[in-house]
Amino acid sequence: MWLLSALFARAADESSLPTFRSYAGTFLINDGHNYLVESELHLPLWQAAPVNFYYRHRETTPFREWNEQVRAEVLHQHDEVQTDCVLHPFVRAIFVAGYQRSQWEDKPGKLSAYAFGAGLGSTLYRDWPRVAWQVIAGGYADRENVPAIWWVEASGTWRVMDFMKDTYLGSRYRAGVAVTGELELIGNDDRSRGVYRLGPELQLTTANGNEARMRCEWYRNDDNPFYGSDENGLLFGFELSSMRDDQYIWRAWENRQPGWLPLCWGSFDAGVGDRYWVQHFEINAELVDVAIADHLVTGTVWFETRQEHRYGDYDNIQYSVTLGVQSAVGWETILSQHQPLVVGADFLHRSDHALDPDDERVPATGLIKNGSANVLPRFRLQTLGWDLPYRDPSIYDRRTAWLHQFDWRVTGGWNIGNTHQRGKVSGQLGLSWDIAAVQGYVCYARGLVSGGNETPDASVEFGVRRPAFKLFGRYEDYGVTSTIARGATFTIGLGAYL
Repeated sequence: MWLLSALFARAADESSLPTFRSYAGTFLINDGHNYLVESELHLPLWQAAPVNFYYRHRETTPFREWNEQVRAEVLHQHDEVQTDCVLHPFVRAIFVAGYQRSQWEDKPGKLSAYAFGAGLGSTLYRDWPRVAWQVIAGGYADRENVPAIWWVEASGTWRVMDFMKDTYLGSRYRAGVAVTGELELIGNDDRSRGVYRLGPELQLTTANGNEARMRCEWYRNDDNPFYGSDENGLLFGFELSSMRDDQYIWRAWENRQPGWLPLCWGSFDAGVGDRYWVQHFEINAELVDVAIADHLVTGTVWFETRQEHRYGDYDNIQYSVTLGVQSAVGWETILSQHQPLVVGADFLHRSDHALDPDDERVPATGLIKNGSANVLPRFRLQTLGWDLPYRDPSIYDRRTAWLHQFDWRVTGGWNIGNTHQRGKVSGQLGLSWDIAAVQGYVCYARGLVSGGNETPDASVEFGVRRPAFKLFGRYEDYGVTSTIARGATFTIGLGAYL
């Protein structure tokens, strides 16, 4: 799939950029689960009307209580290539081929299968449709522990009303109330097993095409093993989807007014090494601006999952999240590219988990002890361009030139509640260097080194990037305990980002 992405990226319409989605929900009423997180990438590969090709990656993890601890239960991944053919201005035919896999976390268990199917759906609008829907059905091949031979996926949204239409930084802002439903059904001749979600949601579209949804929904897992143990409860969650406009992002900090969701951005990449492959999903969001004493203070959230899959055993995953606030201050010097520096304060949390470990690694308690790292408070000082969307888009112009643009970050914080002791103080130094542009392809290098419970322990990356994708080599060490992982990795890979 990533090879197809590399082949088609040059031919794809660069205005049809990746869309990243991230969701986090907590159960208000439940039968054992506490919360649910999801991440998704929708990546255009080729667009030549009326036929379009896409790559889609989705991760889902439900969390539940185990011995008075909230633990990640299962990692469900769904990768597929999708082909759309517009049959009518409002209807498209859909064909999919992909792979589904679920791995239990910190205990043995895995199921997987290749999935093929076809269906119909509403056309993909760039603007909000009043009604959006799709229904796809198909079968499984090469099943491993999957108690089904067929599957059905269906989803629909009906936007009941709109309100609060306005403009923000040159983009239209609006809100609406909708009713949404989703169904994922698998089965055989004897029975069917489904995951059902239904409820109202508040939809917000704001600057740069970013979208947020607050959802309150009935969630029911009726023995669908891809999603862990059964559940029947009320789930309340918050979802972010991001798109990109380079010129908007670059100008946004100059004339920002207080508002909601001024900026979201994300990345997804996968790389291979000699005995493993590694993938990252990352999404960042500036949630809301508040004017305090002539300065804009912005609430932020950052979320990352890093998966490491080794040939044999020792697959593992890290979940990382920061919640905080930041503000651009007027310390414009040569060390900050003559742009404002950004000052922030955060809470950082990371948890490490084994994926489908061998039986002999699991203790009598039934679960491998997971890793946990927390930094509170964490203070940081960084250049505006450390966050990639704030870098000058003119570096991608079709020219060849030395760039020599540097960005950096410094953090410091206090370690609390960690599974392995690394002292009381944490910190990180980061440096990014845009070296040169060769006909609009930017050669870059980026490095991080950390102490205490910052994440990762160390990372060095180099490569070539365009506005929507990159080719890279990366060394990284997340400092995961040896009961879960096997040390540092070096990979060469391909990424999509905005």
